[in-house]
Amino acid sequence: MNRKTAISLFILILLSAFAAAFAADKTADSKLKFSTLKGTVKNTAQQPVEAAVVKLIDTEKGAVMSAKTGKDGSYVFEKAAAGRRYFIETEKTKDNMYLAGGLRKSFTADMKMQMIQDIEVSARPGEKADYVGTTVCLSCHMESSHDLTAGFMASAHQRVVHMGQDDIIEPAGGWGADNDPMGKKTGVMASPPDGSDSSPVTVTACTKDGVKGFAFGGAENEPCRTGVFIPIAATVGGQGDKYVAPGTDKPAANVGVFKQHFFAFLKNVPATSGPNWEMYPYPGAEQDFIMLPLYIAQSGNIAPQL
Repeated sequence: MNRKTAISLFILILLSAFAAAFAADKTADSKLKFSTLKGTVKNTAQQPVEAAVVKLIDTEKGAVMSAKTGKDGSYVFEKAAAGRRYFIETEKTKDNMYLAGGLRKSFTADMKMQMIQDIEVSARPGEKADYVGTTVCLSCHMESSHDLTAGFMASAHQRVVHMGQDDIIEPAGGWGADNDPMGKKTGVMASPPDGSDSSPVTVTACTKDGVKGFAFGGAENEPCRTGVFIPIAATVGGQGDKYVAPGTDKPAANVGVFKQHFFAFLKNVPATSGPNWEMYPYPGAEQDFIMLPLYIAQSGNIAPQL
């Protein structure tokens, strides 16, 4: 057999194999039973959301089908394979009025037409949205008293998120010193900030160029220089004056019995630009937070611990 004949025979064998595989797939598909799935996308006011892109995701094969909602917010998928598990999610709307949403759990398609529970999507506040105070609620809710509104305004609920680093409570032993390669060990292991499924990494409290944050991973002897440094953008909790420092009789300002959590901007966390956050960046993303996996605990009579 000469070389030209051998090559031709090899190509013929490959084509035959492809044809057989294609035929097998068609035979397998012909045996599938299909279901029709119908549902509706609404906003939080229970109004239909038109032109929302809805995705039907096969949890086994990863295949995706798309549909668009009509004026009544309804969508339909006519060829969902019966017996397969699916997840339904919606994309953010093109006009940026509504955030992405979806069902919170997967479901199995059966062999008949199924009505899917309504998907409720939230509206996104405008870029120039500003806090107007709870007194604006009284324009509609006249039965509410001004005293009740004032009480809410004076409560801790209105003081939950503190932007910046001014309210960070110093734990026992302080935070990691400025540009100290070792930082302060937190004793916490967390998922890598790149969003991977790798083994948990150590989290170290650090201060870099005067900015407090946490280093994820890095070399054992210099985690703050070699780890992924994520600055703290805001704090939650910790306000009060219940803590009295040893040797004094005066409460320490801004130190209470509540634990304090820390937030980082999404833009500062590598994982938020990966496959798990495919909608980022989106309008307003620069203002959004993610909670860091550790906090300062206080008892009210001993120094707070990180």
